[in-house]
Amino acid sequence: MMADSKGPREIATVAGGCFWCLQPIFQELRGVEKVEVG
Repeated sequence: MMADSKGPREIATVAGGCFWCLQPIFQELRGVEKVEVG
C-alpha cells in the first residue's frame, strides 16, 4: 500500500485466461486507476 496526496492505494495482480477479455472489465471498476495486460 502506498500513501500520497490521493490517500492510500493498493496494488492487485490478477491472472486470467484471455487477458484482453478481462481488461475492459477491470477498467470499468470504480477506483481502478490503471490496467495493464501482458
